[in-house]
Amino acid sequence: MDSDIQRILKDRGRSLIRPIKDNPGLVHFPKWLVAASEKEKKAKEGEGLENRSFYRRQRRIFEELARDPVLTLTELYGRCGLASKEGGQIKGYLVRHGLAVVQEINTGRRGNKIKCLELTGKGIKKAESLGIEYRGLSGKGSFAHRFWQHRVKGYFEGKGYIARLEGEHPGVDDLADVSLEKDGERIAVEVELSGKHMLENLKRDFENEYDVVIVVVTTSKMEKLVNTKIEEALSLWRERVMVVRAGEFLEKNDRNEDGFEDD
Repeated sequence: MDSDIQRILKDRGRSLIRPIKDNPGLVHFPKWLVAASEKEKKAKEGEGLENRSFYRRQRRIFEELARDPVLTLTELYGRCGLASKEGGQIKGYLVRHGLAVVQEINTGRRGNKIKCLELTGKGIKKAESLGIEYRGLSGKGSFAHRFWQHRVKGYFEGKGYIARLEGEHPGVDDLADVSLEKDGERIAVEVELSGKHMLENLKRDFENEYDVVIVVVTTSKMEKLVNTKIEEALSLWRERVMVVRAGEFLEKNDRNEDGFEDD
């Protein structure tokens, strides 16, 4: 019987509801239909609240990325007050709809990569339509390269250094990935992910009279390559070059974000 009623309601909508003949002004609603309608109404209201909540959290994601585009997923969810499951649902929605992409960053530790959410052009337009000013990620090169530029800059600013990214102040920068100054000392930082222009970069930095050059690498292979090249071609400046693993510039809770072991 129930299936017959459902079929008829589906075919005819609420056409079964008829005025009672002896009282034309009264419409009779069967109890089971009233209950079903109330249940449906509450479900729709709940769905509306859930959607509003979802979009509020989505907006929060946009706001935090506008403030700091190199947040790891762990940091991003934390700042938005989201559990990893909630954050993952919003991240999945943004990716599926072409509003963002997930960027994986090699930390220099075996099997350990951290993940960031980068807004696409479509995502930036969406953020701007919500009244959120998105300046984007400064620096040069790939997302990974710019990620480490920002991490290094933030680290040294916390140590009291004046820090500038490459291209941030045209006419002032000397083209180092990150330029640092403190107490009259000038330090250049070069993020070397491939090593293609490593020697050129170091020679240029010393010609621009930096006191020290820090070379940031993400793999042991790159670390060995840098040390070998310095010994062969830049032995006179060897004592003024420091090679550092990129992972040293991460917060502790990000160093094993995906649960992998360190080297």
